[in-house]
Amino acid sequence: MVNETRELFRGVGLWLLILGIWAALFCPASLVIAADAARLELKDGNHIAILGGGLADRMQHDGYLEALLYAKFPKSDLVFRNLAFAGDEVGTWHRSDNFGTRDEWLGRVKADVIFAFYGGNESFKGEAGLAGFKSELDKFIKAAKQKNYSGRGGPRIVLFTPIAMEHHIDPNVPDETGRNG
Repeated sequence: MVNETRELFRGVGLWLLILGIWAALFCPASLVIAADAARLELKDGNHIAILGGGLADRMQHDGYLEALLYAKFPKSDLVFRNLAFAGDEVGTWHRSDNFGTRDEWLGRVKADVIFAFYGGNESFKGEAGLAGFKSELDKFIKAAKQKNYSGRGGPRIVLFTPIAMEHHIDPNVPDETGRNG
């Protein structure tokens, strides 16, 4: 039973992500930490594209995020498409030749809403990579907002931060102290 539960939920990091999403969806605005952030508004028939690196890529293997959103909006006929790949960064799209660009795929899936999980891979560049990440993120957001992937206007973009690295008793796992900064 313990192994099944451990496998099912895969650690505290995923739970923190789920808790954050749950809070954003179900808690009063005064309880949501991102005070200035607009509340997520999903409309009937919205197509949600998930982009990002490893975190978003691994989310393809379980449907926690989608299940929470379907629970919150049960009659909204939402469509999810996960376009993430573990090597992706906000300024890169690692795919084989002739696969298509990120913009082409956002058009193919008719994205009304983009869930962008960027920053995890970029964080390994440390402080030296922060200015480049901010610049690439700004460029991505501005360019995507000008597109009309769905035929219903520019997409709404939701930014997800990387999850913190957990402390682990295994001595082969790197110390998280310096990495979480």
